[in-house]
Amino acid sequence: MLLCSLVTFGQVDTLQFDSLSSQVVTDTSAIKDSSLSLIDSLAIPVAKDPLEHDVDYEAEDSINFDITQNKAFLYGNAKVLYGDISLDADYIVFDWGKKLITAEGTLDSNGSLKGTPVFVEAGKTYNAERMVYNYDSKKGKIYKILTEEGGGYVHGEEVKKNEKDEMFIKNAKYTTCNLEDPHFYMRISKLKVIPDKQIVAGPSIMEIEKVPTPLAIPFGIFPINKKQASGILFPTYGFSTGQGYYLRDGGYYFGISDRFDLQLRGDIYSRGSWGLGGTARYVKRYKYDGSTTLRYTVNKVGIPESPNYSETPNFKIKSDFRVDDKRWPNAGFDMNVDIQTRGFARSNSYSQNQYLNNELSSGINYRKTFAGTPFSANVNFRHNQNLQTGVLNLTLPDAALVMRTVYPFKRKIQVGDKKWYEKVGVNYRMEEKNRLSTYDSLLFEDPNIIQEFQTGFKNSVTMNFGSYKLFNYFNLGILPNLSFNEYTYFKTIEKIYDTTTQSVVTNDIQGLKSSRDIRGLSTNLSTNLYGMVAFKRGKVRAIRHVLTPTLAARYDIDFTDPKWGYFETVQTDSLGSTTTYSRFEGGIVGSPNQREFGGIDFSLNNNLTAKIFSKKDTLSDDNLKKISILDQFNLNTSYNVIADSLNWSPIVLRATTKLFNKININLTQNLDPYVTVVNAGGTGTRINTSMWEDRKKLFRVTSTDLAVNTSLKSNPRTVNENVEEATSLVNQYPDEYIDFNIPWDLNLGYKLRINNTFIGGVDTQIITNNITIGTNFSITPKWKISVQSGYDFTDKQITATNIGIYRDLHCWEMSFNIIPFGALQSYNFTIKPKSSVLQDLKLTRKRDWFDN
Repeated sequence: MLLCSLVTFGQVDTLQFDSLSSQVVTDTSAIKDSSLSLIDSLAIPVAKDPLEHDVDYEAEDSINFDITQNKAFLYGNAKVLYGDISLDADYIVFDWGKKLITAEGTLDSNGSLKGTPVFVEAGKTYNAERMVYNYDSKKGKIYKILTEEGGGYVHGEEVKKNEKDEMFIKNAKYTTCNLEDPHFYMRISKLKVIPDKQIVAGPSIMEIEKVPTPLAIPFGIFPINKKQASGILFPTYGFSTGQGYYLRDGGYYFGISDRFDLQLRGDIYSRGSWGLGGTARYVKRYKYDGSTTLRYTVNKVGIPESPNYSETPNFKIKSDFRVDDKRWPNAGFDMNVDIQTRGFARSNSYSQNQYLNNELSSGINYRKTFAGTPFSANVNFRHNQNLQTGVLNLTLPDAALVMRTVYPFKRKIQVGDKKWYEKVGVNYRMEEKNRLSTYDSLLFEDPNIIQEFQTGFKNSVTMNFGSYKLFNYFNLGILPNLSFNEYTYFKTIEKIYDTTTQSVVTNDIQGLKSSRDIRGLSTNLSTNLYGMVAFKRGKVRAIRHVLTPTLAARYDIDFTDPKWGYFETVQTDSLGSTTTYSRFEGGIVGSPNQREFGGIDFSLNNNLTAKIFSKKDTLSDDNLKKISILDQFNLNTSYNVIADSLNWSPIVLRATTKLFNKININLTQNLDPYVTVVNAGGTGTRINTSMWEDRKKLFRVTSTDLAVNTSLKSNPRTVNENVEEATSLVNQYPDEYIDFNIPWDLNLGYKLRINNTFIGGVDTQIITNNITIGTNFSITPKWKISVQSGYDFTDKQITATNIGIYRDLHCWEMSFNIIPFGALQSYNFTIKPKSSVLQDLKLTRKRDWFDN
């Protein structure tokens, strides 16, 4: 490769070295090494206005100089550098007299053009067949240009470029297709490109595969500003059976700054329905970020004069806010609010996931850690709303002050083993709750709603006396969770029997009342037992069983004794029957224990593993791998020694495993050793008769839950190096993101729940039994199909089903989504360009579920 760096000089007025006047200098190394001496010897005067930068150039083939014409000819993969300007081409002529650079490609042996010019200035790239550029005035002329502008591509037959980098193009094409021969484009007679601002087009017509379409415009303006810019948000249009023709989600976008923007949108329907809303987003790096959305709609159905006419106002408030951890190292604040009326959710849910979401929740959380101390605090405001039943729960607020476990008797400098008293730990927690449970329709209608709030305080001191090794095999825990609790309320309850209605009436008693209890009077003992079976032959070489039994002696104090003053008795019927109730019944922070317990808690945990040969390994003991046969099989129950009846508690069995490292199985069963009989209310009551005595059975199965699921997928075609970008796309557009990198995936789930209960005096078995399926697969690298469905074996019907078909059309994309049956029956067909620059250039055909 030949390299040169020349000092810029002007037009040659005199030439004293006549013998070189017609000679072309080809010894470029001599010129490179002694360019200044040659200038002096030739008496070539230096220009009075030298350029700001030296001009560097190189070529792989040769560099020829014509001194008489003040030109340099560069052949073969040539390159010229001047400041932030670079030019690459197969053939470049450098005219330092006129300060012109001319570049073009050359023909190869097949007659094809190669090495066409690639011009880069200030980070912008221009591809062309031929180019002439004045590096002093920064003006140029380009033939058959191809350059990228703001996410789109500009093709031009003849282009003039001025010193402002503005381009004036004849016979231009504008497209978002990145191919040299694009699939579609706007053919434009005249075009002006203002860099980083906009493209102004004259009369234009769209052509697809070089075929003109009826889509023509007299002029066009395409914004290409890389910064935020305000502009119109074009609405979607369509027809709704109930509300007529509509324009939806149209409005205006205000790109106020890099830290704040605002969207104002509206809906209008031909039959009178309308909606308004706005979304504001804000961010300050390393400090905070968030957004707020407000929506108000009026849904009108029917003709105003008809008896079935309805007009329903609805609203939605959604807001999130987060303070960056870097701003408050020892504190944090975040907010996520989602409040809406039931009518809004029904009439404005455009997707299956939105419609099926029956729960709304909100939370505002502040947390603080006091540096250098064991204390921390948090304050939470919570909201939970069921859109189906209208039940609304508000917690305003839920606050807590927590002291983490400290060891007051621990030595600052540890020498030797810990003494027993050094293991004594103490922690403290004070919490406050203020909760309201009502219906969303009554929240602003009931004038006495404030009186319905429940307020409670709880103080807890918990002690742990540590664990100890016994005989090297047993772990002994002494009072592992001993707690002293105090519950305080601003009101308690009183129950009386109303002889007129022959029912129990509950009254609120105002006044500050407290109660106290002690819990965790227990000691536990546990150990591990190991068993192993070894095999000399076969793929399985060993099976190991780990059995972990645990015994805990526990005592719970009965606080129903009248001396405590926490419980009362009340008559329940005309026969004089009575029952005991707590004056703190339903307390939101708890209340003293009502049932005395003195006995043993028993648990038995099992784990089963095996060692097998790997398929890829040789049959050597050094090439074994461990697999899990049974992750856990646990049994839990308890026996109350001091109770006069029903000493055994129900037995709970839990088993989990993962077959072939693919199939997850979870099983839970509740077993009752006692007989259940029908009570006066038609429900079941346990009696002190064992199942064995009555029916020669060990247990009565009260409930069974079985869940089986698996997830299978093919290996990705390529490794995604930009995981962060892919994750961001999935989070922002979960319903639109298509991953072609995974040829197929399959998710299967099966759930079975059997609940044995008494309904209307009859022992009834309620069964819930369903299967779900979700799959995505690529027919070809450009076609993708997704299916979400299932089947309910109890109701004998197909569950919510969604089928999606996607086609990658290179610079365009096509999608078809259909919910073929059910309450959400709908479809949506869209074909549009991928680029956001032409996001409003799309064809949509759809029918929403609320149009049926």
